[in-house]
Amino acid sequence: MRNYQVIKVALVTLLFYCLLFLVILAGNQWNGRVFVLETPTDLPTGQTWGVGYDGRFSYAIATNPWGSTTNLDQPGFRYQRILYPLIVYLLSLGNPHLVPWMMLMINLLSTFFGSAIFGMLLFRRGQSPWYGLIFFFSLGYLLSMRLDCLESLAFCLAFAGWLAYDKHKRALAIILFALGGLTKEVALLFPLALIIWESINRAWKKAGLLLMCLLPYAVWYFILLLWFGMPGEQMAKSKLGWIPFYGLHYLNDPVSRLLIGLFVLLPGIFFGFLAICELVKGYRDESTKILILILLEVAIIAMMPIPTWMDPIAILRLGLGLLAAIILWASQLSRRALLFIAAYMAPSALVFFLIPNIL
Repeated sequence: MRNYQVIKVALVTLLFYCLLFLVILAGNQWNGRVFVLETPTDLPTGQTWGVGYDGRFSYAIATNPWGSTTNLDQPGFRYQRILYPLIVYLLSLGNPHLVPWMMLMINLLSTFFGSAIFGMLLFRRGQSPWYGLIFFFSLGYLLSMRLDCLESLAFCLAFAGWLAYDKHKRALAIILFALGGLTKEVALLFPLALIIWESINRAWKKAGLLLMCLLPYAVWYFILLLWFGMPGEQMAKSKLGWIPFYGLHYLNDPVSRLLIGLFVLLPGIFFGFLAICELVKGYRDESTKILILILLEVAIIAMMPIPTWMDPIAILRLGLGLLAAIILWASQLSRRALLFIAAYMAPSALVFFLIPNIL
């Protein structure tokens, strides 16, 4: 029964995104590169909207893995997230015409398996796998899929690593977490929460073993430093803010402020406060690792660098890790808590279809 429910959830999620992709392709002459959102060649001077998005960097690397620096704003930074474009390159057999279609296929497969794995995490906590749709139909995830971003693969690997660790398959968990980190850095917050949790419980051997999942990312980062160096622009853009939520005033658009406030900042502040209260009561319970993950996600959002604060889509995508952690924690509390989160987040999916030219 468990596997049947999980597969049903995964199939519904896959069907939804297949239909969404077909609608978008049909409205854009069946051009797979419409998801890449590249910078228009006739872009007027000074225009700040419609200038491409992160998917174009994965596309550039996938079409020329070892030399596409001319199409990257920060080569050293973009190459940190090597796994997704590398898989695309391998599956497309080096054919640039196949690259956009392989990007779509990987995102669809990652969503299918990610929703199944997340559903299993919920089921193991005594809740219906259907509550996983809160995450996969959220505004941040919809935007990530629409713009050929990395979140689908990164979170699929992070969820898989967490499930493997739940099942005491630590070697597999380390591999999956390591691959997630090479997809996007946010995936490393999941093993980091487990490392802190094992350290609190003085399980030093387990914490030490988990640290191994950070090694591939650290080695690859060092290689990139030797290859590209550390340009001043990249250092400035990756520098974290030290005053919590300081960059909020850089969100000039009132609609963006409303969406970020409702679906990222308010949940972060509210559940971050609850997590602190629960940790004060006790920190040796099994739920502690989820509470630690919530606090890590809130900290990353609060300390975002200024360039991220200026990009509402990036903030919504960054908030996906927080949303996943909140859903997992709520699944350990009660069905009523999950229903509350579902009701609160449901409007975010509707917002996606109100964005001009999104389809």
